[in-house]
Amino acid sequence: MKRLFYFLFFFLFAFNLKAQTVYTMGYDHIQINVVDPHFFSIYQIPDATPICGIYDRASETFYTCQYETYRYINEDFVIQNAGNGCCDQIDFDPRKYYGTLTLKGVIEKVEWDSLLVYFKTDKARLVIKTDENEIDMLYKKFYKENYLGSVNIVLNLKAYDTPKEDILSYNKNTEKKIKPVRKQVRILRW
Repeated sequence: MKRLFYFLFFFLFAFNLKAQTVYTMGYDHIQINVVDPHFFSIYQIPDATPICGIYDRASETFYTCQYETYRYINEDFVIQNAGNGCCDQIDFDPRKYYGTLTLKGVIEKVEWDSLLVYFKTDKARLVIKTDENEIDMLYKKFYKENYLGSVNIVLNLKAYDTPKEDILSYNKNTEKKIKPVRKQVRILRW
């Protein structure tokens, strides 16, 4: 009887640790198909209309279906798992959102040739388009040991080209370089 309890305790402990691997991956494009309307949250600012969208707790960012991004928001104003579906599909494009998204779920399959990763959470299905370097790193991290099953992870998706806010950048190629002014004249020696 003791062995059974120890086995069950060890099994529950191992099962809880299984999905705690955090993996950060860059993406080109994400197509999110929402299965459960509780995937969405509501951002309610006092004296304003509520906004429906996706809240990412790790980056404190709120994304709407109308391609609006709210950064560094207070979590007290977010009602999670609101239950109303804002939209059925989300085209999570880094050129429109410029953000990160952290989800806990399972990598169902990977299409190595077309650079697609199929990721499933309990409330949404994601198709992630990435580049060759990210696919190679994913292979080295999880599939190099001939592991063919699904992988339970906490996936942190980051856009490749996140803009730097409030910073001016200049094109270095077209910038004119000023020649230094000579202060001493050299006399040629014969």
